[in-house]
Amino acid sequence: MLLFAFVSSSLGHAAGFYTTTSGAKALGRGGAYTAGVDDLSAQFHNPAGLVRIGDPQIMLDISWVEATSSFQRSGEYVPQGETDPVPFDEVKEEGAPFPIPSLAFGTHFGLEDWTFAIGFYPHYAPHSVWPDDGAQRYSLIDSTEWQAYGGPTVAHRFNDWLSVGIGLQWTFLRADRDFELSSCVAPTCEDNPTYDIDSSVKSLDPFTPSANLGILIEPTDRLSLGLLVQPPINYSAKAKVTTHIPEENPLHALVDGSDTSWNFSDDDATLKVGFPLILKAGADLAVSDRVHLELDAGYQGWSRTKEILLTDLDITIPLDPDAIKSGVIVDDDGQTTVDDDVKIPANYVDSYSVHLGGEWATSEKLDLRAGTFYETSAVPTEWYNVTELDANKIGFGIGASWKPSKHFALDVALARNQFLLSDVTDSKSSKVVLNIPPDNPDAATVQDGIPVANGTYDTAITIGSLGATYSF
Repeated sequence: MLLFAFVSSSLGHAAGFYTTTSGAKALGRGGAYTAGVDDLSAQFHNPAGLVRIGDPQIMLDISWVEATSSFQRSGEYVPQGETDPVPFDEVKEEGAPFPIPSLAFGTHFGLEDWTFAIGFYPHYAPHSVWPDDGAQRYSLIDSTEWQAYGGPTVAHRFNDWLSVGIGLQWTFLRADRDFELSSCVAPTCEDNPTYDIDSSVKSLDPFTPSANLGILIEPTDRLSLGLLVQPPINYSAKAKVTTHIPEENPLHALVDGSDTSWNFSDDDATLKVGFPLILKAGADLAVSDRVHLELDAGYQGWSRTKEILLTDLDITIPLDPDAIKSGVIVDDDGQTTVDDDVKIPANYVDSYSVHLGGEWATSEKLDLRAGTFYETSAVPTEWYNVTELDANKIGFGIGASWKPSKHFALDVALARNQFLLSDVTDSKSSKVVLNIPPDNPDAATVQDGIPVANGTYDTAITIGSLGATYSF
């Protein structure tokens, strides 16, 4: 039951959330970097582009992601100790910029028309922190998410106009969440913090194999066409769920927590979630010897994620026999245990994007870049909340490369993504209520409470990136 509550209220953020793609050059071009890619980040954007790197080289990129988000929940609540309802206070995301590193090495090994590379490259996602007593606490208080790829890639130029690249990927997923459940069934007290139950989850899939494919077609000296295919990935993550019943909560007297400080956990649950097929295609045009423009289109097949599954459940809550009324039937050991699988509808939809960007070689030492994009959401409006921050969005990027010597290049970029969703009025995202009747604690149930995500949102993502490449 407690695990069900975790999945229902906070798991959606593990899917449907992407910002612009990895690397300073791509960031500066608004993500339009499928056909014009010419550095080691080709392992992510289009493996076939590795044929352009020239001399053996190593690349290090450090990026940081920061969310600027606010939520004004609609409606009113009655503060503890008061009798008159008041509007909810506006809450703001408080997370610090989240650093994300990428590292890659590539070489020809003396083989003409072949390039080999190995690298580590994560997706961009922010570290989200919200007030622990805010109106959003039943969706999210704190989250950290990592989805990353690593492994070898090989590219081969078959002739003057066709190159193909294939990457073998080690992928991993980590998702940590803190949030609140409620133990009050009546709508009049559901927002009273007295009835909150502190909850957290830590999940990790350390290794799931995958691969990607890239194609580069160059029919003329001025036109390049690129294609990226990233197959779907199915993660199976080990999950640890912990719940803490505060002393002021009435359930505190019902539960026997003398040996566990009222912390109850399952260390061996399994979280299963599917990530989408990703397709991206682009055309890069050399307008002149110094100016390139690229137009890309992207597709993410999130509609395949029909549900999120939690299995291998085994969480036990011991009940205090002194607090249980006489005549109540409980387990022989005086405890309640949950071990059923949980299936949670995901309700995601396919996402589409368009990217337009380019660069200008102002001299042999300095390149300037700029780009913009538009992307649709994978999360329907009725399921949107501070956990599932993935609305339709627009964004832009600017960047530059400075090459002080033949062997060294420094890349910088800054991007801003603005979410277009402001008001939600038809939310189906409800808080989760744990109902343990005092007169029959073994008949505990989990049920949907009142909607908690209707209101006004204002969200933007800022991404900065600094990269350095050294050629041998």
